[in-house]
Amino acid sequence: MVICFAYPLSEADTLSDDMQLLKAFRDSFIDKRDDIISSWSHSQTSPCNWTGIRCVGLTVRQIDLSCLESPLNLPFPRLIGAFRSLKHSTSAIVPLLVIFFPGVWNLKRLEVLDLSYNRLSGKLPPSIGKLKYLRQLILDDNIFSGRLPSAIGQLTELKELSLRSNSFSGNLPEELGSLQLLQSLDISSNILSGNLPASLGNLTELLFFTARQNRFTGLLCPEIGKLRMLQILDLAWNSLTGTIPAAIGNLKDLRHKMTFGELPSNIGRLLNLVYLIAPNSGLTGTIPSQLGNCKKLKIIDLSFNLFDGPLPDSLAGLESINSLLLDSNRLSGPVPAWISNWKQVQSLVLSQNLFSGSYHHLTCLHCPHLDVSANLLSGELSSDICNAPSLASLVVSRNNFSGSLEVSSSIVSISLI
Repeated sequence: MVICFAYPLSEADTLSDDMQLLKAFRDSFIDKRDDIISSWSHSQTSPCNWTGIRCVGLTVRQIDLSCLESPLNLPFPRLIGAFRSLKHSTSAIVPLLVIFFPGVWNLKRLEVLDLSYNRLSGKLPPSIGKLKYLRQLILDDNIFSGRLPSAIGQLTELKELSLRSNSFSGNLPEELGSLQLLQSLDISSNILSGNLPASLGNLTELLFFTARQNRFTGLLCPEIGKLRMLQILDLAWNSLTGTIPAAIGNLKDLRHKMTFGELPSNIGRLLNLVYLIAPNSGLTGTIPSQLGNCKKLKIIDLSFNLFDGPLPDSLAGLESINSLLLDSNRLSGPVPAWISNWKQVQSLVLSQNLFSGSYHHLTCLHCPHLDVSANLLSGELSSDICNAPSLASLVVSRNNFSGSLEVSSSIVSISLI
């Protein structure tokens, strides 16, 4: 836990209250865990010299409990609510607090609140809107539940909102669109539902947005195209439907895209795209040839979708590809020979598709991991397949291959059945 706060030095009684409050804060832990921090239990040691305490003059600026060797497993300290000038409160990772004290919402000067990696539960109350100066709200990996209150839209100074891995449910409030300074929004791994509100298009400063692993439905609003500074978009593992709006092509700075629906032809305008990751996202149609314009792509994961048709030859120029994962689709036609020219590829997974024809260029691959299983490939396999210098794992099972193989000692795994 890291807690930073500032008190004025002009009044002695304020200073006295500050020191007494700090001692009471200590006693609330010592009574239950006298093994917490040894220097805190020495009555003659000045509180400003306690381990984890930082002072400027005689004003306490920080309480840091990150030096604890084991979780506290204690209730959220009620005394936190008494530090009315508190600006920075962090209890991430180290103290696994089990009961949350709602008085924290009364800390009206708070700028940073990070309560991630605890076991805090309950609902976010409308009083969260009192934290007018809050710049960061991070509640990841807790057990918070219920709807997000509309009052969250009153946190207009917020730059980071991260609610990942909780049990928040219901629709996103339209008032989220009031957070026009927001740069990072992570609501992934909850049970949020309904349509993504069009008001999200007001978040024109947004750089990072992930809503993966929720229950969102319906169409993606074209207002998403207003987020021209967006670099990472992740909407995978939802139930969104329809076609991705053409306005997605306006996001010229997009580097990492995890999405749904049908890939639009103007995806080729995303020249800075590095990661295209959309497994199990209900993607349909053919892979657009314009994707070949995204020369910076390193990872393409379009597995477990409904793509059909052949791989477009325009992909041959994606020479920076590290991983191509297209398993469990309906792709057909021959496995193109130009794949063997990719020098950076580490993993090539084309399994469970409808690829057909011979695959005589296997030996040319520089790829350590190759899986073309469960297709309609045929022809005679030669022992030369196993002599590729980089090959460590080869899976060609459930095809119509014939012939005999002499397996190289460099191959760690091979599956032919």
